[in-house]
Amino acid sequence: MDVARSHSKIVFVIFILIYRMLLDILYVQTIAPFWGYYGFINDPSHLCKILSWIILAAFIVIVFPYLKSDEEFSSDIALIIFFLKIVPFTSFIACKQQPIDFILCEVLYLFLIYLFLKTIHVPKLSNKFKSTTLTNLIVAVLIVTVFFISAYYANFRLSFNFIDVYEIRFEARDYDMPTILKYLRGASSNILPVALAYALSRKKYAFSILLVFVIFLSFSTNGMKSTLFKMIICIFLFLLYKVDFKKYLGIAFLSLAVLSLLEWIALGTNVLSTVIVRRVLMIPQVLDSFYYDFTLNNGPLYYGGYHGEDVSFAIGAQYWSNGEIRANNGFFSDFYINIGFIGCIIYPLLYVIFFKYCEAAFGKSNRQIVMFVAIIVIYTLMGSSFTTSLLTHGLFLLLVTMYVTPWENNKEQ
Repeated sequence: MDVARSHSKIVFVIFILIYRMLLDILYVQTIAPFWGYYGFINDPSHLCKILSWIILAAFIVIVFPYLKSDEEFSSDIALIIFFLKIVPFTSFIACKQQPIDFILCEVLYLFLIYLFLKTIHVPKLSNKFKSTTLTNLIVAVLIVTVFFISAYYANFRLSFNFIDVYEIRFEARDYDMPTILKYLRGASSNILPVALAYALSRKKYAFSILLVFVIFLSFSTNGMKSTLFKMIICIFLFLLYKVDFKKYLGIAFLSLAVLSLLEWIALGTNVLSTVIVRRVLMIPQVLDSFYYDFTLNNGPLYYGGYHGEDVSFAIGAQYWSNGEIRANNGFFSDFYINIGFIGCIIYPLLYVIFFKYCEAAFGKSNRQIVMFVAIIVIYTLMGSSFTTSLLTHGLFLLLVTMYVTPWENNKEQ
């Protein structure tokens, strides 16, 4: 028996259990009392609590093999889904009881993602289209796009207000721009942070500074905090370039929960809990429950919208009493609102095929860049529908960029 590996598994389980318990505490103490009108209600049941721990235990066993997997991108995807989606989901259903049908449907969908990750092989792609010139051209077009949008629509505005950004978002929503420009703007929010990671790994610091400025300019134009979040994660991973970050992913999420609780205990404030724990980890869970309930009452929409409007506005109006807020959500919400239960099988397959092509596009690359792209992909898919993520948010163009980039020239020594 491999004693070292057995020890690492025990440590991993301990970290997960503490992480989960801290999420429960944060939900009850720092989220529910302040965000009840957003659907964060403390309403537990014994059955849902028991189910939550059974589900967590099952997925801990499922995720174990990915701690040592040779398939870098797939293993990163598996672990990020576990920390970003599965653990928060079990915490949510423990703190706010949910219909058993909803819980089982979500569990089946998540299980199939892991099953397909394990059984679908990485396709082989030709290397004949790999070209630094093509990569530079894509990045240059996106940089010019950000400068043009900032100049034409926002007068080169620089915004240092990182909390109240909704005025900028509402303004950006009304920009009358061509469709191609909208697609390029969305793609820039995902591709430019990856370009920053690539530039940092190649020690192109002057170009990296330019990219940081462009990304900040993009945030000042669209008001999307995720734009800055991706840049910060990129720089953080670069600073830890000698670390196999996959081994420390559990520590990172646990540290976030610990710091959020310490802030609440020591300062009586809940900034970390609100901005990160609630926004990144818990809102996708509460939105899943909204979309499930909405679908039960209105039936699958089959991609047709709801009474002529985007369903995200209808969800915002019905559950948050604000029809101007987009209650965007991906993963479970995306398939269930559109095609109902059958999406439990179809969408995990589509997601995993996309993941496998991403892995094929990388070949052998810098570990930090692989992890960073995995974070971007999952974060984007969790917040938007699959087609919107591919087109409007640029994941398809990101895949193309990854494919044409000669990563082998950037492999760590």
